[in-house]
Amino acid sequence: MQVTRFASIDIGNDGLKGYFGSLEEKMHIPNVIAKEEMEREVIELEKDTLNGLHVMINSPSLSQQTGTFVVGNLATRYVDNERMGTHSVKAESDQSLIVLLTALAVDATKRFTEINSVIKANYLLSTGLPLDEVKAKKRKVLKERLLNKTHEVTFLQTPKLQGKKVKIEFTDVLVNGEGVGAFLDLTTDDRLQAKSPELHNQNLMINDIGGISTDTAVILAGGEIDNTASKGIDEGTLAYLEEISEGIYKELQVKLKSLKHVVDIIKNGKTVSVRGQKIPANHIIDPVLRRAAKTQMKHIESVWEKAPEVEKSIQIGGGAMILREYMEELNKEKQYPLVFIETQNEDEAMWMIARAYWKALQLYVKHKNLQVVSV
Repeated sequence: MQVTRFASIDIGNDGLKGYFGSLEEKMHIPNVIAKEEMEREVIELEKDTLNGLHVMINSPSLSQQTGTFVVGNLATRYVDNERMGTHSVKAESDQSLIVLLTALAVDATKRFTEINSVIKANYLLSTGLPLDEVKAKKRKVLKERLLNKTHEVTFLQTPKLQGKKVKIEFTDVLVNGEGVGAFLDLTTDDRLQAKSPELHNQNLMINDIGGISTDTAVILAGGEIDNTASKGIDEGTLAYLEEISEGIYKELQVKLKSLKHVVDIIKNGKTVSVRGQKIPANHIIDPVLRRAAKTQMKHIESVWEKAPEVEKSIQIGGGAMILREYMEELNKEKQYPLVFIETQNEDEAMWMIARAYWKALQLYVKHKNLQVVSV
């Protein structure tokens, strides 16, 4: 019987969201990397492991097999960091693979035994790709990059993990379509029991607004996907957040460290702290996000033209939270049946896709009758 650890991971344009072992253990790492030397300039190591990820990765699936990087929160502080580009192909991206392997290696140090200074870890992974990549047969590409290979992560100057080496292999890799995964989360509870039965009997558009792209799935009554109408666009919120950041710097001379700071400003009253004073920035933020909302509304209209039987459009993802007030404002005239997911904790919506991948993984193991012991 195979001993493995379950992992469900959503590698979003903004960040990696992952569940490990259960829905009780989760990890978030910004999807940002920067190249670094084996020794970085350090006065003292960061207190939190996730704030100081400094790794050497050796993987046959990287374009250059070996590289040394800082990842996540630490990489956001580097001027020459790398983020996912507008036309990045997730299945083929070195960056996505680096962030994925780093997250798995961090988790592995907690759950697998270290023998002779090496931790050997085996994962049963559930992840996903945008619908356009699924249509382009990129599932096979991603699986081939991960399966039947050993991927090695060595922690360099990383707090609490310095010097540890993790060798990662995969029992299997389940690659889901992102929009379809969202439907699974909306209609299945954490115990894999059916919920929201009314959604099963409706034709739905699930519009997942991310940072770099928007993934839109049309799910017909009964749960079948409309392959023709379902599509993605290379438009998210990232470019608009960058424009807001530049506008704040130009007018207020405040340089924000990351786009997360821009999102925090939007969520927390649209004010910027300038030398200890809160300065309103509505006039900078509102016009930009209104344009982003117009783009989303045009996209929704175009999908509705292809699938007029759709009864409601459900908005999910981090971008939906940012654009909600602007999309609802624009929709006052159109009166489309737009639905925004209501949660007690708005961050929960950002974990929807990773949670869906977890549920898909449990159903997959049950359906295949796999005999595995989960670590």
